[in-house]
Order: sequence, then structure tokens, then C-alpha cells
Amino acid sequence: MFDVKKLILLGLVVSLVAFSGCTEDQASNESSMTMTEGILVVGTDPTFPPFEEKNTDGELVGFDIDLMKALGEKMGLEIQFVEQPFDGIIPALKAEKFDCIVSAVTITDDRAKEVAFTNSYFDAAQVIAVLVDDDSVQSVDNLAGKVVAAQLGTTGEYEAQHYAEELGFEIKSYEVMADAFIDMENGRVNAVVTDDGVAQRFLDTKPGVYKVVGEPMTSESYGLAANLGNQELIDALNAALAEVKEDGTYDEIYAKWFDN
Repeated sequence: MFDVKKLILLGLVVSLVAFSGCTEDQASNESSMTMTEGILVVGTDPTFPPFEEKNTDGELVGFDIDLMKALGEKMGLEIQFVEQPFDGIIPALKAEKFDCIVSAVTITDDRAKEVAFTNSYFDAAQVIAVLVDDDSVQSVDNLAGKVVAAQLGTTGEYEAQHYAEELGFEIKSYEVMADAFIDMENGRVNAVVTDDGVAQRFLDTKPGVYKVVGEPMTSESYGLAANLGNQELIDALNAALAEVKEDGTYDEIYAKWFDN
């Protein structure tokens, strides 16, 4: 089992040894694992239940939130969350608004050119949700001529765009996932393309209102993201992920949010 605190301490020792041969200016130009010592600033978009959302008291809650707090404990770091709309979350990371991202970010080749990813921590798929009494959509092929909702900047939006070109349907993009489902209830869109875990949350919240149809459109995995070149942070996050999976913490968090 990895000892994350020892890993971080070792990194600090190595840095001190390296800095001993540098001038003060050279040392100040070296990047550290986190922007602020002892604190891991984490970007998230709390509009994607059950991974990240706000409860009635305005507090951040969700699977990703609990997981990140558990990782912080393993790493010996205080976690501070910064809210950021998903379509701008990678640019904000690159602008050093935060140290890393936890926001149900799917690992893709295109994104891996811009950010560094940890090992996968969650498997997901894109699915189609419709109103329970709508039998006109049974598969992705039936989306032709429809209005389809997706969240801005997500792989759901990307997949919808891909099929829209082939099948010919309109895409309506949303900042907030809940707004897409509300608009579907009100007849403004015919279907929603989103992650299976998110779709299930809305099905559970309003039984008898929505359903998922057809086969999954994708098979994908989520990862935590940090800036390219910050391998020290990626290594520490991977070690912490391994620990929470080994000691049962991950399973406890998963059961809290997904085992009904």
C-alpha cells in the first residue's frame, strides 16, 4: 500500500536537495505540487448530480466531493473547492485558478493534450433519457428531427454533436444539467444525452417521469486532472486513490451515492 504522506515528504526532501544548488531566483521559479503549501485547491462544477451539486444549505455534496475529501486526508492536505462552469474548467486549471479538477471529467485523447490525468476512478457511459410516456425514441437513430439537450463542454454534448451531423437533429446546450430535464418536462426538448449516473439520479428523484432508452452511446472513464508537468501531484493523487480503494473508503463513498 502506498503511503501518500511519505511520498509527499520525499518530494519535499528531493526539492530541498535540488534547490540547495540553485540561486534564490532559480528556486522561486520552480513549480510546487500545490499553489499554497498544505492546501489543495480543487475546481468543480456543482451542477452534475450525484457527482457534484449543492444541497439545500448551499453546501457542496456528491460522490466526487466526498472522494476528494478522502484523498485530501490521505495526502495530509486541506481541500478547498472552487466552483467553475464545466465548459471553462480546463482553461481555468491552465490559468492556475486551482491545482486540480474533480468534476466527472472523462479521460479523452483531446483533453490529455491539455491536462494530465490520474488513473481512472469511475466508469461511465453516455445514455439517452426521455419522458417515460414518449415511445418515439427507442434508440439514437430515433433522434432524427428531434431537439436534444446536453451539458456544455461534456462528452455528452460531443456525442450529441457527432450524431446530429449524421442523423440531423437540433442540439440545445445547457450550463446546468437540471435545466435540461426541466425543459424536457416542459416540451422544449425531446431527449437528454448525459452520463448514466446522472440520468439515474434524475430517474430516482422523479420516479415515473423519465426513462433511459437504447444502448449506451459510449464507454468512458473519469479521472482527476492537473496541469501538464505537475507529475508530482498526479503521482500523489494516484497513490491516494490506491489507498482509498484498498482500505474500503472508496466502496463506502460509492455505496452512499449509488447503492439505493
